[in-house]
Amino acid sequence: MKNLDVVARLKFLEKIGNDPIFLKNIADHLSELENGAWAQSFIDCVYQYSWHHKPDLYGKYILFDTIHQLNGEQGDYLVFQVKVPDSPYADKDTEENNNILKLLPTPFNAEFIGGNYGEDGYFSWERPIHTPIKINDTIYWLLLDTNTLPLEVGTNSSSKFSSYMRQQGGIARWPYEAMHITVFINRRLIKAYAINSSIFDELISKCEETIDDCFIERNPWERWKTEVNSAQTKLTTKN
Repeated sequence: MKNLDVVARLKFLEKIGNDPIFLKNIADHLSELENGAWAQSFIDCVYQYSWHHKPDLYGKYILFDTIHQLNGEQGDYLVFQVKVPDSPYADKDTEENNNILKLLPTPFNAEFIGGNYGEDGYFSWERPIHTPIKINDTIYWLLLDTNTLPLEVGTNSSSKFSSYMRQQGGIARWPYEAMHITVFINRRLIKAYAINSSIFDELISKCEETIDDCFIERNPWERWKTEVNSAQTKLTTKN
């Protein structure tokens, strides 16, 4: 993973040097980030560091690229959330974290392993589920078949996030202070099915839920929008 990160960073630096428009877009995004354009709870999913570690330019680029992939016309990335009854404990508190994860709603399951190498654990769903997709500010719903993804709890680097998305097709993130597990899916690697798919009827028959059942809790977009509006209101009042 470390070698892949070095290669990705070198390509990023090369692109900055060769593409003035790309560099300008990065600068514009940095300005938006400083002005609170994106929810902190979303940013924490892409990267969350200890107090002494600050994200570098490459890390922020991964954030901007994730935003682009989530908001693109094709919706290359999907995101959904699953509510948990508490925020995570430290890595050493394996039993406490697993006690929380045991209370995930059906059909979701997760196990926390911890440690400093590889995944912190695993997150899965045992039957097909509905997932939102945002295209041109409109929310649609697709179906995902059963799957298992890496779970990363607490702090996490942008490089790790990007690696999971590019190599394993997704990641489940449970940052510190988060009351949701946020699951990101790369549709180029993990297929999501629309109603015109040949296997949609087969999946929906196994789904055991309607869109109404998960319309609010599984869709993070309104929560993030509310968080941004609240933060910007506080910023305006302070100034």
